Amino acid sequence: MDLKVGIVGFGLRSSLWRHAHKPGHGSEVTVVCDLGERGRADAAEKIPTAVITEDLDVLLASGLDAVLVLTPDNQHAAVAVRTLRAGIPTFCEKPLDVTLEAADLILQTAFDTGTRLYVGHNMRTCR
Repeated sequence: MDLKVGIVGFGLRSSLWRHAHKPGHGSEVTVVCDLGERGRADAAEKIPTAVITEDLDVLLASGLDAVLVLTPDNQHAAVAVRTLRAGIPTFCEKPLDVTLEAADLILQTAFDTGTRLYVGHNMRTCR
């Protein structure tokens, strides 16, 4: 059974990450959340089996095994804090955020909730 993965923020790199999460490869993108109409349309075209939404609450209630936070850097804390509080293991692209205070908030939330937080940047997903 594939892990259910959500993506928050569907821009250029998000569209590349989808290649790493296809059915039958161990994980599948089942929900994409993006505030922009263009991002949602692109996600719907590239991942037609996924639920596409602009509402983060829909993603949080989707029973995900993991979430990728791929929003602009200055929006990482707003999303990651909520996914961590929801108990969803969270991968956040680097930088963790653009201010030390926001980065500290993400880290403290991970510690307080005991939810796994991963931070990185991996271009092996590119094709």
